[in-house]
Amino acid sequence: MPAAFAFPWKGQMVIGAGYTLGWTDFDRQNVVAVFVSNGGKSHLAAVTNFVPRTDLHYEMLPQIAWDDLRFFIYGNRLGKSQERLSVILYSFDGQNLRQLWESQDIYDGEMDVQNDKVTIRYLKEDEYVQAVARKSHPPRHLATYRLTAAGTQLLDDHEIPF
Repeated sequence: MPAAFAFPWKGQMVIGAGYTLGWTDFDRQNVVAVFVSNGGKSHLAAVTNFVPRTDLHYEMLPQIAWDDLRFFIYGNRLGKSQERLSVILYSFDGQNLRQLWESQDIYDGEMDVQNDKVTIRYLKEDEYVQAVARKSHPPRHLATYRLTAAGTQLLDDHEIPF
């Protein structure tokens, strides 16, 4: 399953080509290649692998207070009662791909990016199991991060209504 992006940056086009290779929904491996295209010529700049057993998506970030190109690679992993979100923030300087922040297996996680803020809504698995046993709804949680020059900074993490 391919997943790609093309993003203009510094007078060139940065292209990400990712592939999820798998034999079943649970047996998957991911690879992402980043190419730079300028003046009709393209070259491979970097390659990385992403969290195994997930699907593959991208979220490009706005250029705020940094000179590099930043983006999230994220995906969901099947295998429990709820999907689990994994997300990695990458920095690309035109030649090198660097990981700035990572969070894996966020139970029932959903990510939203607005300008310099990232929010992740999620469940805590143990609270979910206890609530299901009581036949009630578990508390949901909301973590809010600020995008910074170094990566991310946690601003707040609190319960929200189900």
